[in-house]
Amino acid sequence: MKLLLAHNRYRYAGGEDEVFHRERELLRFAGEQVLEYTRDNNEIAESAIVDRIKVGLQTVWAFDSAGELRSLLRRERPDVAHFHNTFPLISTAAYCVCQERESRLCSPCITRA
Repeated sequence: MKLLLAHNRYRYAGGEDEVFHRERELLRFAGEQVLEYTRDNNEIAESAIVDRIKVGLQTVWAFDSAGELRSLLRRERPDVAHFHNTFPLISTAAYCVCQERESRLCSPCITRA
């Protein structure tokens, strides 16, 4: 099975970052093909007000991440897309792009275990 794991890393690594890493390794160890789409909060510039406004808007709809994901989904055609943290640099745009491409979403599976 080909899986896409997506995660917006925190500025300071924490539990969710570790879960993402361990889940990826576990899936690979099980023989699954794992694709990654990650963004990192260290990309956010703290100084300029314009950058802060951009991040605020991006939290609602991250156009750059949507475009990158759309290309990745078209090229790789994963069976399932699984999301961890999507804010602020990936946003809910990722879910919409997956639905456009008719990729199965697996975000709530952790809470339903």
